[in-house]
Amino acid sequence: MNREQLACAAGFYNGEGSLCYSRGYVQLQVTQTAIDPLEQFQRAIGFGSINGPYRNKQHKQRWYYGVYGFKKCQAIIAMLWEWLSLDKRKQAQIVFNKFHSKRKEK
Repeated sequence: MNREQLACAAGFYNGEGSLCYSRGYVQLQVTQTAIDPLEQFQRAIGFGSINGPYRNKQHKQRWYYGVYGFKKCQAIIAMLWEWLSLDKRKQAQIVFNKFHSKRKEK
């Protein structure tokens, strides 16, 4: 892994990425109107899939980089942690805590 690529990926994720917990799964996603930045992000991370293009209501093209599952999402957050904004760090902590608390309920 290249630290410079990861630092750039973290900056990109800070602005364009999201992490959520839904229906028992953790999901990390980054959306763009061009595929190139997502391919660069994917190369820095080393895994994940890019899907699209899809068109929104305004007929704009959208591409999605996505990773599903706690372990993979946690690995990405760990790789980027050093450069993540406080908001993204807090978002990750909330999502991961929610995942763990729902697992304990089962």
